[in-house]
Amino acid sequence: MIAADDIFLSSVEDCGLPVIAVDEAGQRDIGAMLVPTNDGRKRTPVVPRGRDDVFRLMYTSGTTSRPKGVVHTYDNYYWKCYDHILALGLSRTSRLLIVGPMYHVGGCDLPGLAVHLAGGLIVVQRDFDPRKVLDGIAGERIEGIWLAPVMTNDILALPAADPATYASLNWCIAGGERTPESRIRTFMERFPGARTLTPMA
Repeated sequence: MIAADDIFLSSVEDCGLPVIAVDEAGQRDIGAMLVPTNDGRKRTPVVPRGRDDVFRLMYTSGTTSRPKGVVHTYDNYYWKCYDHILALGLSRTSRLLIVGPMYHVGGCDLPGLAVHLAGGLIVVQRDFDPRKVLDGIAGERIEGIWLAPVMTNDILALPAADPATYASLNWCIAGGERTPESRIRTFMERFPGARTLTPMA
């Protein structure tokens, strides 16, 4: 399903997917929805949410290679975050580097939202650059990262440094496609203190 405004609508009408036309009311500036507060500022109105309410729509191609939106409820969000907190030992001292796009589950969720919920630090790099990623791991004492296989390849193509330089790195979630065992072994040789987690089947 695709949501499109009147400008984009003609571009997606023949895409073969259901299309929702976002009307003028749906395109309103959020400023019109703000309500005044006691201190003279404005904020969005508080609307209580339940466990089954929609938290977000995350886009994925998943195992089918066909893009689709996946509805996540607040229950999905909290249980996924608690799973990451327990499995990765996340806490307020955790330090995550995000180098993937924020609209992608890898960039935002593995485990960005869980680190946020645990009170940890999230460092975001606007663009992926393998040298800057390594500098970020070393300079920010990064504990965890998510990398797509092509990103891992680019990092491993750089000259090897002293493994002590990246001693803070405890784990790397590899995702986006199946990661070959040889790449996992090479990564573990380069970063001996880090375990590689592959959520793909």
